Amino acid sequence: MGNKKLEENSSNEPRGEISRRQWLMKLGEAAVVFGFSGVAAEQESEAATVLGARVADLQALPSGLYEPSSEHMAHALTNDQQYVKIPAGSETDYVRPRQGPFHLAFFSDQEFQAIQQLIKLMLGEQPKGAGQNTDAELAQTIAEIAGWIDLAVAQSASVRDAAQRISPQHRALAVAYYGKEAVEKLETSDPGRVCRDGVKRLDERSVELHGATFLKLDELAQIKVAKSVTEESSPDHGDAGSKFLAYLSSQTVLGWYTSRLGLKELGYRGNSFSVECPGCKPS
Repeated sequence: MGNKKLEENSSNEPRGEISRRQWLMKLGEAAVVFGFSGVAAEQESEAATVLGARVADLQALPSGLYEPSSEHMAHALTNDQQYVKIPAGSETDYVRPRQGPFHLAFFSDQEFQAIQQLIKLMLGEQPKGAGQNTDAELAQTIAEIAGWIDLAVAQSASVRDAAQRISPQHRALAVAYYGKEAVEKLETSDPGRVCRDGVKRLDERSVELHGATFLKLDELAQIKVAKSVTEESSPDHGDAGSKFLAYLSSQTVLGWYTSRLGLKELGYRGNSFSVECPGCKPS
């Protein structure tokens, strides 16, 4: 978050404090209603009433809310330290390092080790040399991606429950804005079951092919097992392995390209601008 303060309430009357999360949710609700169309007239009327209330709330934000800052993002990405030092008396929120050791929220220790190893295999061998990532940096990023997946899977049940309990009117809005497939995915997906069944099937296939569980194999054998499971779909075992690896692959890509190393690979420097055209120069 940056240092440009948004316009305060023109009446200068004190307002109740709301969190940044609530503020963003209000913005999201307004965006949904703006993009809303194609449902029953009575639902449109209700949506218009909700929108009017939301827009009134957004006319003036409470003291302490600020516009996003591209300068802060650029500084965070170019800083050599893992975490940006928080300036004393700062009025903005910064990412703070986790206090204390990491504790798994969903996976067992053995499942988590398998998740980390699969992430490593999916990312492939990273280039070495001047300016490239070190083994320690890669290991730390893999652990962070796996930890984020563990947290996401642990929270998936509550997300699914919340999606199933929204009112018909709100569901109609969500379908109109996000599409039916996205909404049904939130209501029915069970990443916890997918991951747990997938790791189990990975071990079963490893024993079938090599007489040992997945983590006891060398990487070449692990890759062969993963490929075998990816292509598998049978009456006896279903497609538990392929569903798991497809889910893990998508989460690994998302985790990597939102990590520090992934953003460096993309050359992302925040919302910066060029002082001159970066096109081809005449020879």
